[in-house]
Amino acid sequence: MNKTPQFIEVKDAGARIGSDYIAITKNGTFSIYAGFYREKNIKSFSRAIFLIDKAQNLIAIQFGNEELGKGAYAINHGEKTASINANNIFSNYEIDVKQWYGRYTPEKYEIAGRPNVYMIDLDDKMPIVRKPHKKQTNN
Repeated sequence: MNKTPQFIEVKDAGARIGSDYIAITKNGTFSIYAGFYREKNIKSFSRAIFLIDKAQNLIAIQFGNEELGKGAYAINHGEKTASINANNIFSNYEIDVKQWYGRYTPEKYEIAGRPNVYMIDLDDKMPIVRKPHKKQTNN
């Protein structure tokens, strides 16, 4: 063989690497899925702050570290995903989390002086697609 391999190591077993989205759970936690986590290098950040436009149903997350200052939310890292416990945002700003829980595709948003901002439009929730259950037979 005349080829010289240029291998890259792949350890994404069980991770949904194509899942480039952020979800809001029913209890107000923001879940950062594997595709977004890897693609945007979220593991390099320890903190986040939220930007809210309640009138237009927009929430943005700015990822950073200690430079975000006191009161920034901690990012809880898993092996290939992360979460941010921010349920007080929903109660403090009277946003109905039960209406808005679900998955969203985040978009990079440029704000002068604010790097690493990604916005989700709460009016653009991804549809829930469930696989049909296999019928069990009693044979």
